[in-house]
Amino acid sequence: MRGAFARRLKGLDTLSAEACFNVVQTYYLAESAMLEQIQKIGATLSGLNVLLILRHHGEKGCSQNALSHLLIVSRANITGLIDSLVRKGLVKREGAAEDRRIVMARITKKGEKLVDSYMPTHFGTMRSMTSSLGADEKKTLIRILTKMRHHIVHTAVVVILLAASVRADTTLSIGQAIDLAIQNNLTSKLAKAGTEVARGKAIQDTAGLLPQLSGALSQTRVFKTNLAAEGFSALPIPGFYPVIGPYNVFDARIYLTQTLFNANNFWTMRAGRAGRHIAELQESLAREQVATAAALAYLEAQRAQRAVAAAQADLTLSDSLLKLARDQHGAGISTGIDVARAETERAQENLRLIRAQVAVHQADLRLKRVVGLPLDKPVSLPDLPRVELTQLPAEDQAVGQAGHDRFELQIDKENVEATQDSLRASKAEHLPTITALADYGHSGTTINNTARTGSIGGRLDLPIFAGGVAHGHVVEDTSREKDAEDLYQDTNAQVEEDVRLALQTLTAEIEETHTADQAVDLSRKELKMAQDRFSAGVGDNIQVLNAQTALARALDDQVDAFARYDIARVNLAASLGHMQDFK
Repeated sequence: MRGAFARRLKGLDTLSAEACFNVVQTYYLAESAMLEQIQKIGATLSGLNVLLILRHHGEKGCSQNALSHLLIVSRANITGLIDSLVRKGLVKREGAAEDRRIVMARITKKGEKLVDSYMPTHFGTMRSMTSSLGADEKKTLIRILTKMRHHIVHTAVVVILLAASVRADTTLSIGQAIDLAIQNNLTSKLAKAGTEVARGKAIQDTAGLLPQLSGALSQTRVFKTNLAAEGFSALPIPGFYPVIGPYNVFDARIYLTQTLFNANNFWTMRAGRAGRHIAELQESLAREQVATAAALAYLEAQRAQRAVAAAQADLTLSDSLLKLARDQHGAGISTGIDVARAETERAQENLRLIRAQVAVHQADLRLKRVVGLPLDKPVSLPDLPRVELTQLPAEDQAVGQAGHDRFELQIDKENVEATQDSLRASKAEHLPTITALADYGHSGTTINNTARTGSIGGRLDLPIFAGGVAHGHVVEDTSREKDAEDLYQDTNAQVEEDVRLALQTLTAEIEETHTADQAVDLSRKELKMAQDRFSAGVGDNIQVLNAQTALARALDDQVDAFARYDIARVNLAASLGHMQDFK
């Protein structure tokens, strides 16, 4: 019967199916038996596993990321599981001593008591479920299930690695973000296209000074022509009749034209070359601007991440203070209003965390848009190390360096020279031009009946009056030259202002970061003293909540201070014209 059923279902291995069925069925029965006991203490199987792991780690605790790997669940699921245990007072969250951004989970005294009191019952349930097996049978079962589990895990790892190669998160450093933005951003692409347009125009402007070589080939059938129209109406030839035809005309010829003197074309060519150089400088400026935008978007995403870490730390602190208020209230040391205040503070911190998480998503999208990454592609940003600037350049030295390196100044300086060349070209429209002309070819009635012919000569063109067009060009280009010089002077002053302002701002931000660090340290001390007073039953928890609010504000100020410090570094690099090298 089993063999006949297997033959009807292609690919079915009945022994494998039956083995898997028995493993799964046994798991569900064992899980039901254990859950029946676990639910009596108000816990879940996953929650008990977390408590056992944390009981094993002791005071050291365990990060949520490590717990998710040990339990083979997602980070979102482990977060919800920890939240439930925290609300029951069985687990507490605290920042890691070496890095406050890493949240550690630790079992509380209440959790330890629950685990220690329940485990004898749990062990008894497992002993009862395996009582039908002898010692050797248990060893064989362990060996078989371990072998099967290792095979499944190995297969799953291969699948995970293959999937990771396709959709793994992209770790993006600030240097990589700048490089990607320069490569992908529309501004860079348009500037590059503008360089090619200017290059084409420069080639056109040069053409007026180069030899012009052309060729022509013609075959004409003339049916009638009147020589009288050409002045041959009265030739002293007997019987002459001025209308002749039909006849053929064949001509194959090369024409050469070379400008010997044309001042207008010369200065127009110079202006075109300057325009090409300006376009190349504008492309470099576009890369600088894109690099600045990418760096600022990256730093904003970093600031949003730090704000989330700070909000998470504040929420963890609120949880611990809420537990303290409840414990004090249960012991009769404090009143119910203390618990209400702590619950309100906890709700406010949770709202702050939600807002910070929304800001992270928004900053993430803006960064991807600037650097040209797909908006649905996961990106992880390594935290930027603190860059301590021990010595800043002197203002006058920095201004001189910016005057040499800033592309805006180079563009405006080149633009002054281009407008001067255009003005010279306009004035040259009043000057004569000299052109050499030559042609050579074969003429005849047919291609097989021709004679070599040609000519050489020159032409002098003298402009006398063109309705004032040349004078109008001179007036226009004179105004443009004045505008270009004014713009260059203004840009020069703007560059100096940018450098001096960037240096002064960065100096102030360095001091602000030191002050923000001190404020966080002092706020933590204040909170510790307020907690100690409240734990000792001296007063209510108003001082504790005020200290907690002060710490939250200090952490926010610290995040903002370091964000402004990094932005000030970006502004200094941009003011010097070195954004593409920013790290």
